[in-house]
Amino acid sequence: MKKMKKMKKMISVLLVLLMLASFCSCEDPTPDTPAVTTTEAPVTAPTEVDLALGEKCEYAFVYSRDDLGGDLENEVLAFRTELRKSLSMPELAINKFGNGDKVAEVDKEILIGKTNRKVSIDLMASVPENCFGIEITENKVAIYAGKARVLISALDYFFENYIKPDSNGNIKLPIGRYISEEQKYSVSPLISEKEGFSTAHTFLFDIPAIGNNKIMQGGCSDGSYMYFCMINSGSPQYAYVCKYDIATNKFVKKSELIPTDHSNDMTYNPKTNELIVLHNSPRNAMLTMLDPETLEIKRTQMVSFNMFCIDYQPERDVYVIGISGGQNFTVLDANFKINRDYIPLGSTRFEANSTGYTTQGVVCDKDYIYFVQYKQNVIMVYDWTGKYINKIQLSIPTSIEPENISIVDDRFYIACNNSSWTGGALYSVELIPPEK
Repeated sequence: MKKMKKMKKMISVLLVLLMLASFCSCEDPTPDTPAVTTTEAPVTAPTEVDLALGEKCEYAFVYSRDDLGGDLENEVLAFRTELRKSLSMPELAINKFGNGDKVAEVDKEILIGKTNRKVSIDLMASVPENCFGIEITENKVAIYAGKARVLISALDYFFENYIKPDSNGNIKLPIGRYISEEQKYSVSPLISEKEGFSTAHTFLFDIPAIGNNKIMQGGCSDGSYMYFCMINSGSPQYAYVCKYDIATNKFVKKSELIPTDHSNDMTYNPKTNELIVLHNSPRNAMLTMLDPETLEIKRTQMVSFNMFCIDYQPERDVYVIGISGGQNFTVLDANFKINRDYIPLGSTRFEANSTGYTTQGVVCDKDYIYFVQYKQNVIMVYDWTGKYINKIQLSIPTSIEPENISIVDDRFYIACNNSSWTGGALYSVELIPPEK
């Protein structure tokens, strides 16, 4: 028994030794070496681009001349001039995309308005109405707005917020896209009872005669287009209504001859989507409504006053009517009845300050009513209680006769017959308040 126990102990020891040997044989006889890994440095996209280095700029200037007109083209060219005052920029021919002309694309470009470059096209699709957009990439600067006045604001914004050279003349621009808030403009914040208002006018385009219809009378705007009545001098009188694009100053279309008599004034009602022609002599109480797209007659309307001018104010949903035989005026509701929210019981009109000048057209905004008058070429301003506010002397010379007045954004648009009575001309008029 003792021998058996001894044998078992020896076998156990041998098994333990064999196990230890097997563990040792599993170990790697070579010394440990650290693992080597290679990593590439992360590539980061640039966040800024150099517009100018030491007042030297390699960017070319591109815009579509066919997309611009009058005030807007002058503003764009002034913008380019201001850039060139401090930057040495290479010249590039004006691009006439609308005519199908091609200008070879260069690497670095400043793109204004509608161009055929991809950056412009992508930006145009992203900018809401009455807003502007600025897009900066590694080699393009695109500035776009769908309306002329908003594009002018975009150019001003770009200058004020992006053109900031350092002490060495370097200008860096942040890469990315900026979309503005909705832009709103108005004449009325400039109006006051202070004396000393003046104006500055800019010629926009001629309104040529159409055959024997050489005299321009009523006119209005819907914010995007201008409309004018061109009448003959004989009797009876018929009119062509002519439509022009405000952004480009280009003729769009004309109506057939329509029987609207003297056609002394026009307005646009966006709620009914109608152009309204006020006949004046001989059917002094008659209005004719037209479709602004087709320029065809939709209907007619009689009112209880003989009238010389008309305008519709959408925020108040009322019409201002100038009453024939003087310079008094009244306010009618959407159904062409006296609106007693404005005209008190026992009265039919506001008594105006008679100037002795020739009465012409009227336009209004939510704050004021503006009558344009001839011989002294002035704008008479009233508030909605009928109170006289001011007389604004126009810079348009008295040798030409203002016929109608519109407001687009923060500008008056005044159309006049030319001095030879062979057509008309449209002017934009900037209001200049008196110095404080």
